[in-house]
Amino acid sequence: MMMTLLGERRAGETGIFLDLFKLRYDVFVQRRQWSIPTRNGLDIDEYDTRQAIYFVERSDTGAIESHVRLNPTMGQSLLADYFPHLVEIDTPARGARIWEATRYIVQPKSPTRARVAAARARLMVRMLQWAEMHGAEYIQAVIDTHMLQHFAQMTEETIPLGLSHAYGGGPDVPGGGECMAIRWPVTEKTIADIAQFGRIGRSTAP
Repeated sequence: MMMTLLGERRAGETGIFLDLFKLRYDVFVQRRQWSIPTRNGLDIDEYDTRQAIYFVERSDTGAIESHVRLNPTMGQSLLADYFPHLVEIDTPARGARIWEATRYIVQPKSPTRARVAAARARLMVRMLQWAEMHGAEYIQAVIDTHMLQHFAQMTEETIPLGLSHAYGGGPDVPGGGECMAIRWPVTEKTIADIAQFGRIGRSTAP
């Protein structure tokens, strides 16, 4: 089941948010060894604001299988705040119609290539349809460089904003790696490309 959660309602929906923040801790701190602030085994950061929008897919048993968070860049932006050097073309990292995606997770049960592709597509289509309904022009993200091929496979509309740069000490340091910034236009073509990539339908109510 795909869900859209609002940061402003977090206090009233503690169960799903606790599950989400615990999963993020397991993925990004335990597994990927990111050195980030945590709270009692939960990944909660400065971008978990009242303005944040969360897209979550849960299995029939309630396990979270995918997640991505959106923030308006005129408030807080990971790219603008911490990685401005990743933008090497003439475009602002903030804008009234630019939203930013962070904390991307896709891990369906019994993953196969087709199931992972479908899970990615469902999550991204839901996010883009919500963004389209709310007047967004672009969605941008800081990604691990090796993931560029996956985003480019989903749609040829993927726009690199600059070259790859090391983060966290680089790929030879625990928790480090290579990253870059990309942007997707929020258009019907982008949505159609991703739906076709995952072989899914496009009807999903934000």
